[in-house]
Amino acid sequence: MNLIRSLFLIASMASASLAQTIPASCFVDSNGDFNLTLTSCSKYSFEAAITKAMLALPNSTASKCRSWLTETRRLFRNLSLVADDIQNLCNKTQEEYAKNNRVTMRELFDGVFTESPIRTTQDDYQFFLGGTELNTDDNSPTEAHKAILSASAVKVKTQVLEWPGTSQNFKRCSSKAVICCWTDVPESKTNTDVCYIDNRAPYAGQVSGGFYLYPAASEGSVNCHGFTVGDERYLESYRFRGNALFQLAVNHGLLENNFTSEIAGAPMCSCADDAPVIDKADCSEIKIDESYAFKWSKTANATLTHSFNGVGLESCKDERGAVIGLKDHYYSMVAAGVVRPTALGSRPFNNTVVGDGNCGAAMTSFLKSRNYTFF
Repeated sequence: MNLIRSLFLIASMASASLAQTIPASCFVDSNGDFNLTLTSCSKYSFEAAITKAMLALPNSTASKCRSWLTETRRLFRNLSLVADDIQNLCNKTQEEYAKNNRVTMRELFDGVFTESPIRTTQDDYQFFLGGTELNTDDNSPTEAHKAILSASAVKVKTQVLEWPGTSQNFKRCSSKAVICCWTDVPESKTNTDVCYIDNRAPYAGQVSGGFYLYPAASEGSVNCHGFTVGDERYLESYRFRGNALFQLAVNHGLLENNFTSEIAGAPMCSCADDAPVIDKADCSEIKIDESYAFKWSKTANATLTHSFNGVGLESCKDERGAVIGLKDHYYSMVAAGVVRPTALGSRPFNNTVVGDGNCGAAMTSFLKSRNYTFF
């Protein structure tokens, strides 16, 4: 499905009298036209594309070029244009798409929670905690459930799913990462060691105090999987974090692998701030199939056309293309400035995903903070 939205730059970006005083950009052809297509839209991707285009010009043409921003101002016929104007244009285009293609979690789960006497958004909330028939009933999901959720899985590939930020397990997200952990999994799918649960999420276990320890893999088979959330609203991982949550918990967890049941005392899915302390987790990142086409003409104002084809999850990989876990991916995103954790007053990410084989040290440190000794 190819959904196209076009945003025309407002006429105030150029006046006829001003245009006459601005030299033509070095990019325009003999007809005064120039086209530029991007796979992502931000002031950074725009700058990179314009700079690359300048380097690709023949020497005779390149000698006419100035800086990327100067050439951009010439293209837009606006001498006061700044990089943030490009960013705002991208933001408005993305927001327009989200406004016209928005879906809610309630819509995606509509018709699933048949045991609830009154259908409320609490059903969706309880699913991510691990407290519905989808999480606990051996006969669920039924074929009817699967049909509804499979249709929703298709819908969420092209629509923008609202982030459930009012739910307790997603309200506190200073770590900028999301983790789902399932306990009803085959032994062959076990991928982590659960260290402890420090009751940071009392709403999940319905217990106001205490903690749970899991020494020597006493928790049984557990599978944990997560993704990171970028800070800037133009980033794929921010714009489609709701989609990533549904695709991880429902597509990957429930429909593809039949993973159910949460770790006792912890939410099934939550921001890392409230997740159980584990040594490692698998990782997925959001991938979007979209494009942005800029078009300039000597006889018309510039236009930006946005084409969107779909959103999905792919395994996280390093620069060499090797699959990596959540911890490595998270810190690579922090180093790149994409993820900027603000773990003030919350458990930081490195105290949630402690590293392969580090559960013993993590439990010792935790118990020491509570004046206990771990043997």
